[in-house]
Amino acid sequence: MTVEASLLAGVDRALFAAVFTHRLRDAGLSTGMTATERFVRGLAAMDPRTVTEMYLVARACLLDDVQDRDVFDRAFAAVFGADPGSRRPRLPPPTEPNDGPDPVPRRGGFHQARQAGGGPVPWATMPSAGEPSEEGGDTALPELHPSALEALASVPFDQLDTDQLDLVGRLIEDIGQRWPTRQGRRLRRAGRGAVPDPRRTLRTALRHGGEVASLRWAERTPRPRRVVMIADVSGSMKPYARAYMHLMRGLGRFADAETFAFATRLVRLTPTLVHRDARVAVTRATAQVEDRFGGTRIASSLRQLLASPVWSSTIRGSVLVIASDGWDTDPPERLAATVARLHRMAHRIVWVNPRAGEPGFVPSVAGMAAALPHCDRMVSGHTLDAVRELLAIVSGEGVSARG
Repeated sequence: MTVEASLLAGVDRALFAAVFTHRLRDAGLSTGMTATERFVRGLAAMDPRTVTEMYLVARACLLDDVQDRDVFDRAFAAVFGADPGSRRPRLPPPTEPNDGPDPVPRRGGFHQARQAGGGPVPWATMPSAGEPSEEGGDTALPELHPSALEALASVPFDQLDTDQLDLVGRLIEDIGQRWPTRQGRRLRRAGRGAVPDPRRTLRTALRHGGEVASLRWAERTPRPRRVVMIADVSGSMKPYARAYMHLMRGLGRFADAETFAFATRLVRLTPTLVHRDARVAVTRATAQVEDRFGGTRIASSLRQLLASPVWSSTIRGSVLVIASDGWDTDPPERLAATVARLHRMAHRIVWVNPRAGEPGFVPSVAGMAAALPHCDRMVSGHTLDAVRELLAIVSGEGVSARG
């Protein structure tokens, strides 16, 4: 069996790709700025040995709009001196363009062709976004403009519907990338520091005849600090529970975080919230708390956390975030003793009370008044802007942290 030689044997692929792409643009084909580089990579990966293989590689790398297929075929035939129409394999039929009287210009390439109704090449078609509309047929695309999100930044969560909460929740997950740090045990080089680096100092001294001319310094390597968030999903916190679920999912996406929810008993939600679909993850996490939207037992739920050897180990040295309005059926002194114990274990305790965003708020609730002296900070967390403030405090920006 004979093996055909490469069609571009002895040819500079980069020069060939640049000239061929220029030829397509002169013929009126709209190609992107990275088309040449993409074509070079395709040639290196496939190494076409026949005109048909060359046609398939070039079309996959350079053709963004199926409406330009005839232009591409004519330009290809002009370069290779043959019509590849009879040689090319059968592919899925292209999407028919709109029947409008004025065709939309194709300067925008792939994305503009999709918006105008013209189908892209079959193997590059992306899945549609959004859910089908009620009329059927067309697809309803969600509004994702930053201006629409910023308009909801100062609106309390209890005034948003489910779709708006999911929209804001996705932004909450994306802004939760700032993470608190702690000093690790490993050392790294530093221009100035409190820890001398004897190995580097001696190595430098050997270059000067054994004389220590100057000291070399090192510093502790920063390590991510664990964040533990416990959200109250009782009846009084129902309007804010979904937004806090998104917040907990965002915390768990970027680093070491543990998330819990409680009404009358504590439930760990960390494995449930890692689902790739945010809506599915929040829905499953909400359903996992069987006593949700009922009574509240804050002290008992926190004691359940301390009673577990595994769960309590996550508290030590972490930033503990407790989201609750403070309404508790347990005795206030019991809650005060429990939060005081957590304060001795955690690095910092941040209490999120959505009622704190109301004008003239005073922590007069017995449970809130008992727990507040043992917390480092209290924030409202009732809007997107308040969540941003919360994440800044959690990450340690502008906070004088203890120990």
